[in-house]
Amino acid sequence: MYKDLKESKECRIVWLPIVDGSIDRQQALDKFKNLQKRMPWYSIQDPAMIQPAVIKYVKEEWKYSKKAIIVSVDPQGRILNQNAFHTLWIWGISAFPFTAETEEALWKEKPWTLELLVGDIDATILEWMKEERFICLYGGNDEAWIRKFRNSAKDVASKAQINWGMAYVGKKNAKKRLEEISSSITKTESSHIVIDATKMWFFWARLERMLYWKLQHGMSVEKDNIMREMMTLLSFDGSR
Repeated sequence: MYKDLKESKECRIVWLPIVDGSIDRQQALDKFKNLQKRMPWYSIQDPAMIQPAVIKYVKEEWKYSKKAIIVSVDPQGRILNQNAFHTLWIWGISAFPFTAETEEALWKEKPWTLELLVGDIDATILEWMKEERFICLYGGNDEAWIRKFRNSAKDVASKAQINWGMAYVGKKNAKKRLEEISSSITKTESSHIVIDATKMWFFWARLERMLYWKLQHGMSVEKDNIMREMMTLLSFDGSR
């Protein structure tokens, strides 16, 4: 997303590494340097350079606690979005410059469809949609249950004579176990696709961001059908 943002928009990211003051200074600096090497954007060269007054402002005005936030600022230094983190995960660079108006317009413009849910985690799913196939997303980490479900689903599809596809999206965590299951599915089910472990995590994390955005904007399951369906999907991540 950062690469796309940098190439297509007049936008740059500057990382302000705010660290816990109780952590040993050298330990914090070493950890920061290791992270900094892997990040392509601009950053403060040493966390100690950030003055206490700045940290106080970020915590009080930007509501920063422990989780990373992305504050969108225009060329004049005006705050456009106090935390565009969820927005960037959901919409990518199409939400630039990440204002509330842009977010609301995108939610109104894009219906709650499989395309919005899946995003670009796998091109095959998008192709299936163009072919107007029935699509089944399934997950979990219980291999016996998964095998039983796949066989039952295949039988139903065969009897109904429908054009369909199945995609295994795993769970948010348990990466090693998911890789074992994915390998098993790939060997026995060449007609079905398996999302790789990183994209599985991204699928579930992105879905969570959608729910957080709705909650942040005062929406509730009683009044928002999309939010209700999000919560139903996320509840599956906690089951098999």
